[in-house]
Amino acid sequence: MFRPVVFLSLFLLAGFATLSRAEEDVIIETAEETAGKADGVLQGAATDATAEEAAAPILHSPDAETTVYFTFPPNTKEIPTNKPIRLLIGFRNKGQGVFMVDYLDASLRYPMDFSYNIANLTSVRFSRAVAPREEATFDYGFYLSDAFASRPFTLNINLHYRDATDKGFIHSIYNETIQAIEVDEGLDSQTFFLYVIFGAIVVLGGVFGQQYFAAKINVRCRALSSNL
Repeated sequence: MFRPVVFLSLFLLAGFATLSRAEEDVIIETAEETAGKADGVLQGAATDATAEEAAAPILHSPDAETTVYFTFPPNTKEIPTNKPIRLLIGFRNKGQGVFMVDYLDASLRYPMDFSYNIANLTSVRFSRAVAPREEATFDYGFYLSDAFASRPFTLNINLHYRDATDKGFIHSIYNETIQAIEVDEGLDSQTFFLYVIFGAIVVLGGVFGQQYFAAKINVRCRALSSNL
């Protein structure tokens, strides 16, 4: 009777001691790990923020100057659909280092919300170096379908280039509201095709009518000849 009680008491004491050590270990380890993890998270966030700031391209370089000239149409506020739109981009290097003009992209944005991208237009890669105190001209064109007719859009054109230290720049060379219009050319291909078919029907009708009347005249002539 006494031995089972002693064994049970020793077992409970051993379990209580193990549980107490486990709780102390958990508490101490949790506090140290929490402080270390917090420092690691803060250091990692600071490192990521620094890396993102270093990698983020600058919007415009003070040593670069750009100009945009629309060759077709001359009125940039009204862009016709189903027509090739052409424009020239002038890039002037005013600095002391070389600029590398990489590529150009364009998009149509919602006029009331610039973050809403409606459609991406054609992107063109140039990969051309512009030496200091020199100018370069780039040709660009895009095309709008009939689905964009009679609607206003914000036309955004960005030029991407780098300096001699490989620092990237994004220059918004054009950011204006345009009106997509449908040009009425008067006689389109479908109307012309209908006119051709109608003309062919008239010609065939004239030929058949001539043959019919010629046959009638021949019959009458033969009848008169037989009577004589």
